[in-house]
Amino acid sequence: SENLRLQQRLSVFDHFMIQSNKAVQDISPPQREDSVSPSVREASQSALWATHVAPHGPGWRVYFPNDKPSFYFSPFTREEYDSKFDQCDEILAAKLPVSSIMGRLFG
Repeated sequence: SENLRLQQRLSVFDHFMIQSNKAVQDISPPQREDSVSPSVREASQSALWATHVAPHGPGWRVYFPNDKPSFYFSPFTREEYDSKFDQCDEILAAKLPVSSIMGRLFG
């Protein structure tokens, strides 16, 4: 029946989630016992894998204390940031011209 198939798929999903969480815990950096918590940037730069990703780059690896997956943060340059707005403006101008809406809206 459909319920049985859904239960089986949920069981497989649960198994996958448990295995994924165990794998993440196995590769997570050791927890610090210091009474003073470092900033995110300090903790990320002193992490085991931070220097292996991009030792001289502008970004850094960000770790979370609650065993959530880490990620490599690389800040946008001003040009990259502005280009995203320019792309959005072009798409909106092409797909949603204001004049066509005004013409239909006000007759």
